[in-house]
Amino acid sequence: MSDERKGPTHRVSFAAFQREPNENGERQLGNAREIGAIWERKDRPGEGILRFDHTPREDGVYFVRDINALREEQQEPPKQERASSRTRSRDTSRER
Repeated sequence: MSDERKGPTHRVSFAAFQREPNENGERQLGNAREIGAIWERKDRPGEGILRFDHTPREDGVYFVRDINALREEQQEPPKQERASSRTRSRDTSRER
């Protein structure tokens, strides 16, 4: 493997349970915040090292998200699709 430094493969978030249950008596989660990441090991492909930037002390739920999946969600649609949607919105505004 090369010595170039790669980024994390996964992001780790945590959402604490809210103190007050909802009207049905169920515990609800608060907002999730990023607390760490998983980095791929150089010598063992498929394994990772979990590094916490913050360790929660309250009860809650951990979430692990793949970095590639996050990037795909954030990508914009191709320019051709964006142009056609603008044209459609312009056409519908003229009809009004």
